[in-house]
Amino acid sequence: MSQHVIAPPAVGISPLTWYQSLASQEGFISDQSQAAAIDRLETLWQAFDGV
Repeated sequence: MSQHVIAPPAVGISPLTWYQSLASQEGFISDQSQAAAIDRLETLWQAFDGV
């Protein structure tokens, strides 16, 4: 299985926005575990945004 690490873009982009951008790219394979992790990370990101 091939694994790739893709760094997030510039500061200020939410995890969900970043993930959705990647998911729209050809060859991207998502799964329920990824989506659940991104949802949790997005919740944390929103909680700390502006702190």
